[in-house]
Amino acid sequence: SPTAASWSAVLDTVYNAGADAVGAIDSAFVIPPEGLFDSTGVSVVAGIDPALVPSLVEITMVYGLDVGDGTFLVLGAAAGTVVDAAQGIVGGSIGLLRYELSVDGFTNSLLSYYSLVPNPEDPAIAIFTTQMFYFAPGAEDQPILLTLRVAVEIATDTVVNKAMYVTEESGTIAEFTPDPAGTLQAIVPLVNADGSITPVNSAQFDDPPSIPARLDLLDVGFQLILPGDGTVISQSPIAAGLRIVDSGGTVTFAMVAVPTEA
Repeated sequence: SPTAASWSAVLDTVYNAGADAVGAIDSAFVIPPEGLFDSTGVSVVAGIDPALVPSLVEITMVYGLDVGDGTFLVLGAAAGTVVDAAQGIVGGSIGLLRYELSVDGFTNSLLSYYSLVPNPEDPAIAIFTTQMFYFAPGAEDQPILLTLRVAVEIATDTVVNKAMYVTEESGTIAEFTPDPAGTLQAIVPLVNADGSITPVNSAQFDDPPSIPARLDLLDVGFQLILPGDGTVISQSPIAAGLRIVDSGGTVTFAMVAVPTEA
């Protein structure tokens, strides 16, 4: 079940997650990223010029699935750290989580990529966002890009608020109420072999490909994945990557296939 791991335990692991793993690509690590997936989760480290360490303003690790031909499906992100400043080693570690959206108790669900938004005004409430496609009845060929925002009370593992937002042509962000007769698909970042990133809809990976646009019933859940636990993801090729940004705005990002624990 996606709720097998308590929200409190999950949030302790991912509360410092990066907001977004998508950005300009410049794979220029001195030592390319190397990753590991074992009983502690997914870990990844890489090397940069030690002289660049003081100018770093962001270190984000991402994880996901190696889907073949040098492409990777990104499922989650977490804040990384400077592991060894003198050697220029940066990296991070996080429990491998499957993030899902459902309206029927997770009998059917969407595999999704999550971002965790910092909430300094109320640390007791965690805010998750997910990009989605909404297909209105009779307009299935005209998807609308939405952002799902879910607020979770950490102490009680309770969803306390959920809403969808749309960015209008003027740039204004407005709350959006979908027609419950419509459908939803999640959007997941796909890292291509050339390093570019393409948002893809979860219909390529989910069966059924959509869920009803019932915001009143929409629920979110995490499933903690461990090596050898029998889940589909644990038996799939894992991937990990690092994204760093310096004070000049230069972005360096690379992903690699990750060997799993024997």
